Amino acid sequence: MPAKIPELVAPAGSLEKLHYAIQYGADAVYCGLEELNLRIRSENLTLGQLHEGIAFAHSRQKKVYLALNALLCNTDLHRLDEMINEVVALRPDGIIVADPGAIMLLRQRAPSIPLHLSTQFSTTNWQAVRFWHAQGIRRIILAREVPLSDLRAIRQHTDCKLEIFVHGAMCMAYSGRCLLSTYLTHRNANQGDCAQPCRWEYVVQEAAKNGVPIRAIEDPQGTTLLSAKDLCLFDHLAAVIETGVDALKIEGRMKSTYYVAVVTRSYRKALDLYQQNPASYSTPELWRKELSTVSHRPYTSGFTIPDKAPLQSYASKSYEQSHQVHAQVASREDVLHVLDVKAQLASGDQLEAVTPDENRMVEINGLFALDGEPLEQAHPGQRIKAALTPPLAPYTLLRKPAVP
Repeated sequence: MPAKIPELVAPAGSLEKLHYAIQYGADAVYCGLEELNLRIRSENLTLGQLHEGIAFAHSRQKKVYLALNALLCNTDLHRLDEMINEVVALRPDGIIVADPGAIMLLRQRAPSIPLHLSTQFSTTNWQAVRFWHAQGIRRIILAREVPLSDLRAIRQHTDCKLEIFVHGAMCMAYSGRCLLSTYLTHRNANQGDCAQPCRWEYVVQEAAKNGVPIRAIEDPQGTTLLSAKDLCLFDHLAAVIETGVDALKIEGRMKSTYYVAVVTRSYRKALDLYQQNPASYSTPELWRKELSTVSHRPYTSGFTIPDKAPLQSYASKSYEQSHQVHAQVASREDVLHVLDVKAQLASGDQLEAVTPDENRMVEINGLFALDGEPLEQAHPGQRIKAALTPPLAPYTLLRKPAVP
C-alpha cells in the first residue's frame, strides 16, 4: 500500500498570511490570538479576524488550528478561562496546547474541540504518546529532536495522530524551552516573547592563565556559536512520508507573506508529485530552488536525519535570500491591477510573477495612483494601480532578484 499523504500545515502569523498559505497549497494553518501563544510579537489575529480566517478556510475545505501554547502562569489562567467561550464559538479545528492546566480546563469547557500537544512538551517516545493520547490529546507535535528511526517506531506503537516540523527556524534549546531570553533580557520565551539571544554574536575569552574560568561576551566581531541553521527536510520528503506521519508543519509565523507562500507551494508541489507516483518520485529541483529565494539561514536536516555537518551557523547571524518581493496583487479592476507596493517600482520594469501554480515574467506598462493620476514610480507602503502584461490574478507576488 502506498503511504498516505500527510496534511501540510502552514504558519499564519496574520490574516493575510492565512489567506496566502491556503491559496498556495496548505491543507491547514496554525495561528495565534494576541496573547497566550508563543509568537506574541507576531501580528497575530483578533477574534474577528480569526472568525473571518476560519470561514475563509472552511469554505475551501481547509482547517485552522489555534495556538494557545504558552506555558501559563497563575495570572494567565483567568484570561484563558475568559477566552474559552469566545474560542469555542468560532469552532477552530484544533487547539495547540503546552500546559497541563490548559489541557484540563479545555477538556472540561471545550470537549468538542480536538487538542494538539505542542512540540514544547518534548514528546520523544511512543509510551509518552500513548500517555497523552489517553489524556484526550488527539494529535502530538513531536519534538524536533526525534530522529526518523524513532518516528517510525512511534508510528508502529500508536494510532494517535503525529505531526512533525519539516521546515523553518530551530531553537538551540531542547524543544524550544529556553531560558536565555528571560535570563538576559527579562523577555520570557516560553510565553512567546523571545528576544532570540541565541542569534547574537559571542566571543569566548580566557579569563585566567589556567584556562578554567571562561566567560562569553557579546562582540560585533564575534561568532554566532549558538545560532542554529534552519530545518529543511525537502530532500527527504519521501522517507518522511513513508513513516506514516499524519502532518508536516512549516515554522514561520514571524516570517513574511512571501516566505509563507513560496515555502508552502514548494512542499505542496512535492507532496502532489509523490502522490502521483510514489515509486518514481525524486526531489523536484524547481521547487527545491524556490526555497533559496526566501529569507533563511543555511539549511540542515537537523536531528530528524542527522549528518556530520554542524547544526550551527557560525559565520553570521544574517539571513540569505536570492529574491525580493516588490508588490502583491490585491485585486483587479477592469484592465488595471491594484498593487500593494513592497519595494520600488517603475513603468517598464520586468518582474517575475509568483502564483500558486507557476512563475512567469510580466512587464509594468503603466503606474497610476488610485485616483488615476499617472505615476513615474511607486514606493514601499503605497497602494497603486498598474497595467501589467500579461494580466494576473489576486494573490500573485511580483519579485526581482535581490540586490547583493
